[in-house]
Amino acid sequence: MYKDDNRVNKDELIYHYIKTGEKQKALKLIIESADRMLKLHINAQTMVYLKKGRQIAKEISSTNDTIKILLMMGELHRKKGENRKAFECYNEALKYAVEFDDKVTIAKVKEVIGALHTRKNDFDRALLSLNDSLMLSKEIGYVEGYLEAVRRICWVYIFKRKNEEAIDMINNVLSEYGDEKYSLYHPLFTMFSAPIIWNSQI
Repeated sequence: MYKDDNRVNKDELIYHYIKTGEKQKALKLIIESADRMLKLHINAQTMVYLKKGRQIAKEISSTNDTIKILLMMGELHRKKGENRKAFECYNEALKYAVEFDDKVTIAKVKEVIGALHTRKNDFDRALLSLNDSLMLSKEIGYVEGYLEAVRRICWVYIFKRKNEEAIDMINNVLSEYGDEKYSLYHPLFTMFSAPIIWNSQI
């Protein structure tokens, strides 16, 4: 059985904050604890925290925290292979993000929805979501979101054997974002291009 003294102390503090009416402080700790459990792949405890957090976020009308919790729930369901539940969480998060015109979150959610469609081999829907994320990320200057969308679109192109489109996209990205600060993505894009070029020559 997993035991974590730090978690026990946080649980006691969360309980104290709730009892004294300091729900925002409790919610902050709950989200931190859920994130830690999620990274440790302790799924049951993660969901306990997230459900409690969602309840408190609703009570104090914290939309930002509700979105965070829904995204984490979606990630948890995705990791467990529960795609339908993941879609439900992501679509609800998207609804809140649209209502509050949170464009960065909209781009993020569109990207993960596209990734889920890719996982289900529903490539046409994947491209719709990913291209939405791509264009919005470009519009608002959200470079990380733009590069993530490009990476996922390239995967879809590979699956659909649209080699020329993938090569064009990769070359454009490497030309536009060749700076050292984007170097994390460079090996990924060159990795994509090598097999594509090879297959095109066969």
